[in-house]
Amino acid sequence: MPLETKKITMLTTNPLEQTIGKCEPMRPRWLRIPDACAVSGMGRSLLYRHLSAGSIKSVCLRDPNNVRGIRLVNADSLFGFIESFGKEGDQ
Repeated sequence: MPLETKKITMLTTNPLEQTIGKCEPMRPRWLRIPDACAVSGMGRSLLYRHLSAGSIKSVCLRDPNNVRGIRLVNADSLFGFIESFGKEGDQ
């Protein structure tokens, strides 16, 4: 029994091959703590130590009457902090 194939016609102005891969990859501006640890290779306690020292920027999102919230780490600040160690080693 032969398989039936259907021809699909796309109603676009550009061929599909021209539109794939044109988008820039998205890079998040803010990371949650587990993601910041995974990206940087730092442990959670070391990351919190640098956050409390002010070496890395972060914000806490929470409702006014709540004790708990979501800590977000600024990705540019995190990568800049890591890259600063490479600059010191080059000197």
